[in-house]
Amino acid sequence: MIYTVLFGTEAEKEVITAYCWYQKYSLQLAERFKECLDLRIEGLKINPLTPSFVLKNYRSTKILLFPYNIIFKVEGTEIHIIAVFHSSRNPDTWKGRI
Repeated sequence: MIYTVLFGTEAEKEVITAYCWYQKYSLQLAERFKECLDLRIEGLKINPLTPSFVLKNYRSTKILLFPYNIIFKVEGTEIHIIAVFHSSRNPDTWKGRI
């Protein structure tokens, strides 16, 4: 089964912010971030139930090579991404979104 991925507004903003931050240093690094994010999203579409739970029905998975986690919830055939979160930030920030 292939799942549909839906980004919440805050998660979209976090992706754009991270991409722009990396782009300030190197376009190649920013593109690598996007590739690693896309690769992880494609993996979630195939098997979203593998990552461990972090809170209630929410799961977390790391983006390869970058200090970011994707926080999401699976509902039926949809994956709802609520955060693309830098691992050094306070997790209470994304917890306020649920």
